Amino acid sequence: MEMDTEAGLKLRVANSEGGKIVAFERPTAAIELTCEEARRLAYVLGKEKQAKLSKAILQLVTGGYFAQPKSFSEIRETLQANGMRVRSASLHVLLTNLVERGTLKRNGERRSFTYAS
Repeated sequence: MEMDTEAGLKLRVANSEGGKIVAFERPTAAIELTCEEARRLAYVLGKEKQAKLSKAILQLVTGGYFAQPKSFSEIRETLQANGMRVRSASLHVLLTNLVERGTLKRNGERRSFTYAS
C-alpha cells in the first residue's frame, strides 16, 4: 500500500518475512498523520494479524479440534498456547463469521457458548 500524507510525505507498506516494513520516500525523523491516515495505516498493519488468526482457526477446524464442543476460553487458550496473541474481540468476530457461514455450530447461551464442527 502506498499513501500520500497531508504532511507531504509518501509512505509505502510492504510485507517482509518477519512482518511489515514502512518505508518513507525520504529520510524522516517523525511524521504527523491525520486521524484518517492513522486509521488507514493501522488497518493495513493489523490486517496481517487478522489473517494469521483466521488461518490458525481454520487449521483447528480442519484438524478436528472442534469435533468436541469447545468454549471460547478453551479456544483462546489453545491459540495462545500455539504462540498467537489473541484479542477477545477479534476471536469473537471470527468465530461468529464461521458460525454464520456454517463452518461451526454455536450452542448454549450468551457468555457460555460452545463451538463445534
